[in-house]
Amino acid sequence: SAFAGCKNLKTVSLPSTLETIGTEAFYGCENLKEITFPSSLKAIGESAFAYCASLGAVSVPGSVRTIGEHAFESCSEIVELTLGEGVEKIGCDAFCECVKISELNIPESVTHIDKGAFCACGISELAIPDNVISIGKDAFHNCERLKHITIGKGTKEIGDGAFGHCPQLEKIETDKDNGVFVVKGNCLIDAENKILK
Repeated sequence: SAFAGCKNLKTVSLPSTLETIGTEAFYGCENLKEITFPSSLKAIGESAFAYCASLGAVSVPGSVRTIGEHAFESCSEIVELTLGEGVEKIGCDAFCECVKISELNIPESVTHIDKGAFCACGISELAIPDNVISIGKDAFHNCERLKHITIGKGTKEIGDGAFGHCPQLEKIETDKDNGVFVVKGNCLIDAENKILK
């Protein structure tokens, strides 16, 4: 929590040799507007930028493998999010309540989207790439503008409420080669266990 709560911090440019941003490193820096990540970065720690309420854009480089739990939770002014090809795991509540994120492009490299990762975001369309194996509980819960979901062929696990309380949801599609999940009557069904998701 090296810079947590620094109210006068507005811009941060991290050194080119940095590999990890630690837990709560910039937590609650409410006036932080701009952060530049180096290409050496491999991990963003738990709650590293949570509650940075002025942060407007985030570009995570492809060198990063893991985005930690709550990493950008409640960064309510983020309007532009770029996730580089190389990111593998998006942690629990990582972007929860980033309400102004309207577009989300998940890289093909992502394999795990954890519990609540994008809950209460402003996205309208969602495409889950083929390499995503698991989508955690409540991962996209309360995305009130979400209308269309496409699930790739590699997804084997979807947690309870992953797409719950998405009142504008009109269409769900699954890849024809996904042997676990099918859509019938616009309902997502776990075909192996015969469970309505």
